[in-house]
Amino acid sequence: MTAAVIFDETANRAELVPAAMFAENRVYTVDISTAPADLAGNTLAAAVSFSFTTAAAAPNVVSTTPADQAMNVARDVQVRFTFDKPIDTATLMGNVTLAETTGAAVPATVAWEGSTLTATLAGCAAAGDAGDARE
Repeated sequence: MTAAVIFDETANRAELVPAAMFAENRVYTVDISTAPADLAGNTLAAAVSFSFTTAAAAPNVVSTTPADQAMNVARDVQVRFTFDKPIDTATLMGNVTLAETTGAAVPATVAWEGSTLTATLAGCAAAGDAGDARE
């Protein structure tokens, strides 16, 4: 990856400014040869190398059906939410609940289609009751 080197003389600090954003969840290595020299011409005694790993971007829910705060939703609706990246389904199962405003759990079956989780209600809530799908 190409990067510009900016040197702050008052702090004696160099900064690498990459030409593009680092990729997520990737190891990068910085190598500094023995060529850099101080103002008297003394070069580094030994080369220096260090590595770092970028963070993986957290997944996001990018759409929901029904929409948040939707009114007059059909009682047989399939509740869906879609992520912006693949999800480890084992980490999701058991960590999503569907509940009525009273806090009572609503039985549902779930299925995956790509990056979309669909919950099909086992029974309909009473007319006028709202529900909540919570991550």
